[in-house]
Amino acid sequence: MDISFITQDSERTNCKLILQPLAPYSMVDEVPGSYYKTLTAPSKHQLCGLFENVIGLHLALKDRERLFKDMAKVYEKKQKGKDKMKFERTYSKSGYLPLLYHLFDISLTLVPPVIHIDDLWKKAFRRTDAGDNPVHANGSMNQDIEVVRRKRLIERDPEKPDRPTKKALGDLFTAQIGLFPLYYSTLATREYLMTNGSYVLKLDISTALLQRLEEALVKNNLAYLGTNDGWVDIQIDRL
Repeated sequence: MDISFITQDSERTNCKLILQPLAPYSMVDEVPGSYYKTLTAPSKHQLCGLFENVIGLHLALKDRERLFKDMAKVYEKKQKGKDKMKFERTYSKSGYLPLLYHLFDISLTLVPPVIHIDDLWKKAFRRTDAGDNPVHANGSMNQDIEVVRRKRLIERDPEKPDRPTKKALGDLFTAQIGLFPLYYSTLATREYLMTNGSYVLKLDISTALLQRLEEALVKNNLAYLGTNDGWVDIQIDRL
């Protein structure tokens, strides 16, 4: 994929972005505790994620950070002799590093009437600690058959004979961590939104980015906003 447009010194133009939610959606911009509260309107970071999904820019954090270093050098070299604009890393509160943040700005957002609802949401975590609180081991729904066999042989809880003691399970997890799934699942309460309307946003955007979005949306104008079940229909009109 050619991503040279990210460092191009292209002109800016205005466009209207219309997002029509097709399912309940949740736009949480940080990692909270037990309750995931949604924003009412999409943040710039969330639009970056939406745009990256549309054009197929799927990269892990380490790859993004490595790429960002290279892009910063190219960008600063192109700015030589001009009033330098810093090419800064703009992490979200949840640790997401967008690559398109500098290519557009939101100048206006119209929010449709929304209904707020709470629902249970399954989230995935990784823990390497165990001891007397084997959270990861207890939250792993699928386990290696060898783990199941060994769990049947370790010390049982006197009050719940069908279960091992926390200490015994913690020791097993520590000793056999490679046999457990990489992540464990737990439930949290998450706020979702529902609407029959559409979000309308006015963007000041790089013409290079806008062109790539327009080309990609011809083939597929659906992507998710916030959670990966929050599908939206996307329309972009030049102004």
